[in-house]
Formats: sequence, C-alpha cells, structure tokens
Amino acid sequence: MGMYHTRPTVADVRARKAAGDTLTMLFVETPDEARAAATAGIDMLSIIAPLWTPEMREAAGDCFVQVGLL
Repeated sequence: MGMYHTRPTVADVRARKAAGDTLTMLFVETPDEARAAATAGIDMLSIIAPLWTPEMREAAGDCFVQVGLL
C-alpha cells in the first residue's frame, strides 16, 4: 500500500487564491522532477498527458496536478 496523501482539491486551490495566496506551479517531465518539486514545496505541477503515469502521480506527492493535452 502506498503512502497516504492529503492532496489539495480544486476547492482548496480556489480558496487559497481567493485569500490572496501566491501559488507556485512548475512543468515537470520525469518522476524525479516531480519528486524534487514536491519536496521543494511547489504547490501545483503541470504534466502532459503522455507522461502521466501512476509512478508520476506517486512522485508528485501532495502537489495539485494539472494534466494537459499535447
């Protein structure tokens, strides 16, 4: 069984933005990049659909993830 995560929801992100918080977002291409971003405290990750895998989701930790089409 994998590690338990407390990933933010869309409502959580919207509430933070409404409160005036500045959110950080980063485009990542590898699980190592996703893991490093999560460790660094990046709030949101952008990942393209072909790279979106269960390994990538696990590496992204508690980051909110936006998956985009090519």
